[in-house]
Amino acid sequence: MTVVSFAPYSWFEEWKDEKVKNRGADYKEIKAGIINTVLEVVTQIFPKIKDRIEYMDAGTPITNQHYLAAPKGENYGADHCTSRFTADVCATIRPQTPIKNLFLTGQDLCSCGFAGAIAGALACGSVVLNRNLFIDVDVLRKKLNHANSKKVQFKISKRNMDEATLNYEILAEIGAGAYGTVYKARDLVDKQRLVAVKKLKISAEQHLGIPNLMIREVALLRKTGLFDHPNVVKLLDVSASLRKTGLDLMLVFEYIDQDLSSFLSTVSEDGLERDKIKDVMRQLLNGLDFLHTNMIIHRDLKPSNVLLSSRGKVKIADFGMARIYTQSIALTPCVVTLWYRAPEVLLLSNYMSSVDIWSAGCIFAELFLLKPLFQGYTEVQQLQRIFEVIELPGEEDWPEESPICYNPAWATRDATSQLLPNLTVEENNLLIQCLAFHPTQRISAFGALDHPFLSGP
Repeated sequence: MTVVSFAPYSWFEEWKDEKVKNRGADYKEIKAGIINTVLEVVTQIFPKIKDRIEYMDAGTPITNQHYLAAPKGENYGADHCTSRFTADVCATIRPQTPIKNLFLTGQDLCSCGFAGAIAGALACGSVVLNRNLFIDVDVLRKKLNHANSKKVQFKISKRNMDEATLNYEILAEIGAGAYGTVYKARDLVDKQRLVAVKKLKISAEQHLGIPNLMIREVALLRKTGLFDHPNVVKLLDVSASLRKTGLDLMLVFEYIDQDLSSFLSTVSEDGLERDKIKDVMRQLLNGLDFLHTNMIIHRDLKPSNVLLSSRGKVKIADFGMARIYTQSIALTPCVVTLWYRAPEVLLLSNYMSSVDIWSAGCIFAELFLLKPLFQGYTEVQQLQRIFEVIELPGEEDWPEESPICYNPAWATRDATSQLLPNLTVEENNLLIQCLAFHPTQRISAFGALDHPFLSGP
């Protein structure tokens, strides 16, 4: 098991002008202390692991800037593993971090960074213990979030609390949700620019600060906004204003004329042209590929969360349910509108980014049908609708932990059936790969973009 810790840099300051090989007993003592502490904590959390540990060691803490940078330390670093320091894939894993004097040396990290090292360690530990440690980590995270929720508060001065509101003129209401309302507005600084203002109301009676959904949406939009991706809606501004009864949080986005749901409602019975379907899917999957590359699962992909401008630009929006993911993890089951939920979500099983691919497949079918492909009103009914279209898996492939029992009577299709009538071979093939029952058998967003239906003219 790998443990990555950010040790105080001051521990190693005294060694900055000495050869790393000669750090001696002091260094060994610190390593021994780290090992004992980690062992004590790990065995408290996972008692079964205590008798199964065969070897344990601690390496150079990543806070040691001088491991590579010091005049005398660099020789040891180069001699230790030349290929690690010269390989192109490792060229970016030792930058200075935003924390002063904190560097990533690469000594204790795999090429995908310490997040990858931790994910690998959890996977290995899961095998040893025959237990899904990702679930344990998620449970622990939820407990920590609950314990710290009261600490999450906006601090805003009276002087500027209404400043942001005055920057935008509300023109019309676009829609409303559980936490607030979305408005069409004009930017009063740049009067030619229209924006969408999402105003979220936080009651003073909640006493828990800002709900996690709001925090998550802002954080992920900030993350994606760093790259300004053409197929992900851009967050332009965040502000807050105090009220007597609570707080208004305002998220300001670029304005897009309509969403895909409202667009489809205006399409004639003749349906969409193939080129239009292809263009929408290319842009949608391009946005998903960007999110998944950045370890983000949207989790609520549906036509009303896919914006479509009058010029045909597609942008993925509404990140209130999105999550950063690590491998296959047991996340909250109540995600995604029922009609677009993947089977593993309906069955309360573990899931990963492929839940978004399932949702994209549902949208793909809807572009042809002009109505949702699966319209169930309970989880069981939704599964029945799904297995009217795709092949029912064998009982051995049914998640054991699912509260919904396997029902062989749902088997109405075979593997060779075409999912939808009037689809070409290529269109049907892509849809089959998006709507595979097994998450690991679903095509990725990157793979879908390379599919003959989308990669061709």
